[in-house]
Amino acid sequence: VAMWERIGSLKEPKAFLSWAYTFVRFTALNRIRKQGNSPLVFCEELVELMAMEGEGEAGSVGLELQALTRCLEKLPERQRDLVNRYYASPKTRMAEVAGQLGRSAAGLYKALERTRDVLRECIKRQIASEEPS
Repeated sequence: VAMWERIGSLKEPKAFLSWAYTFVRFTALNRIRKQGNSPLVFCEELVELMAMEGEGEAGSVGLELQALTRCLEKLPERQRDLVNRYYASPKTRMAEVAGQLGRSAAGLYKALERTRDVLRECIKRQIASEEPS
């Protein structure tokens, strides 16, 4: 909620992950300072270490998201439609999608599983092709 309230301070949407990690780090550090020596709070050094590791991983998440976007575009229309329908909302149920498409939920689960496998392999290839040799 606090991040959402301060989203206006984000200057560049592409830098969201970096901004989010920084926001969380400073929020955690402020909480530590307010809690004092409570044994239930992480020490500042641990928060800084976790922040550095998280920021290092942010770049790989960005690469994975870019690869996912490219791989989704390569999918046949039918598979892309299934993925879009199923992941349109966190509350979407396969039975709803099956009803929309006039197919069985079990068959769609299998189709979605195969599509995920295709996407996983495509993402691996995309990332491997972008890594410096």
